[in-house]
Amino acid sequence: MRAVLDDRVIGICDSPIGLARRALGAVGVAADTAEIAYAGLNHLGWITGLTVDGVDHLPGLLRDPAAIESFEEGRLFGAEWIQTLGVLPNEYLHYYNFRRDVLRADQEAGLPRGHYLDQQQRE
Repeated sequence: MRAVLDDRVIGICDSPIGLARRALGAVGVAADTAEIAYAGLNHLGWITGLTVDGVDHLPGLLRDPAAIESFEEGRLFGAEWIQTLGVLPNEYLHYYNFRRDVLRADQEAGLPRGHYLDQQQRE
C-alpha cells in the first residue's frame, strides 16, 4: 500500500504479514524477496498472491493439502475450505466463518481466552 499511497497509509495489524510469512515458509520461499498480494484491510483480508521473481507460489500451495495444513491458518480453516476459496484467509476470519465452533471450543477449553492469547504471544 505504501508504494501507491506513500505516507498516507498505516498498518496496525501484524496478522497479514504473519500469514504471509507462514505461507511462504510452507512453500520454502524467503519472505524478504516476496511480493504479497493482500485483498482487504487488517483482520478482514485474504492473500491472493505470493510472488517471488515473477512466479506466483500461491497456486502451488493451494494444490498441496499437507502444505496448507502445515501452518496455523491451514489448520484453522482446513485445506479443503481454503482450496475452495482459492485464497488464504486471515486467521481472524475464522471467528466470523466458524463462530459456533470457536465458541464451543472456547467453552470446552476451561481457560479464559486471554490465557490462550498470552501463550500465543510467547511462542
